[in-house]
Amino acid sequence: MNAFSQYAAYYDNLYGDKDYDAEATFVEQLTRRYATGANSILDLGCGTGGHAFEFAKRGYSVDGIDISPEMVKRAKSRLRGLPVEVRERLQIVEGDVSRQVTATKYDVVTALFHVVCYQTSNRALKGIFEFARSALKDDGVFIFDFWYGPAVLSQKPSVRVKRVNKAGVRIARLAEPVLHADRNTVEVNYTLFVVDEKTGRSREIREVHEMRYLFLPELDSLAHSVGFELVETGQWLSGDALNMDSWLAYGVVRAER
Repeated sequence: MNAFSQYAAYYDNLYGDKDYDAEATFVEQLTRRYATGANSILDLGCGTGGHAFEFAKRGYSVDGIDISPEMVKRAKSRLRGLPVEVRERLQIVEGDVSRQVTATKYDVVTALFHVVCYQTSNRALKGIFEFARSALKDDGVFIFDFWYGPAVLSQKPSVRVKRVNKAGVRIARLAEPVLHADRNTVEVNYTLFVVDEKTGRSREIREVHEMRYLFLPELDSLAHSVGFELVETGQWLSGDALNMDSWLAYGVVRAER
């Protein structure tokens, strides 16, 4: 069972406040800096299509891939509501980004909303970088976000509660994290309390999402091991230098020259 088996049904409700437009704009700025003239994107761990749709709206040809059949199903359902000219630039498929191969070459590969952090084993982490390298044109770039290790250890994960009420569905999500410093991961124990206000029915969902935080020397070594060079890191969305408060970070890698 993957991490989004039951969670997927409420994913878009929970992240309805996520600014996909601003995030796509930030990625596009990085793309213009390192891959001038790019027009094709492979979006790894595309989920329900939030980033992929934004890229397609900007004129890019986009292929999205996600390991969760539930998420892919929801992405395809949402895709049908897009304008035809946007829909024609999109394709969403199911697959494991840490084990995938493709003969198609792209200008840009992305892995956003902590997809890299879900690759908790060394094998899986190297696998997603290998896939990105094999899928890129020689002058392409891989852009990803990640949890920055020094900030995670400095701030420490804490219990959080999120409440949303959308389309007659009321959700309270409890996130209870457990830090595993011996393996550089945070085990996030999610409990969702869901109430359908139309029927009065309620349900409780529990899922465990294990996330890996990363350090720059680790990323640099990983990049070189698959033929990449790490060309930029910073705080997600601002581009400022990383520090002990920068939990959310991004990286850009390209083929070694």
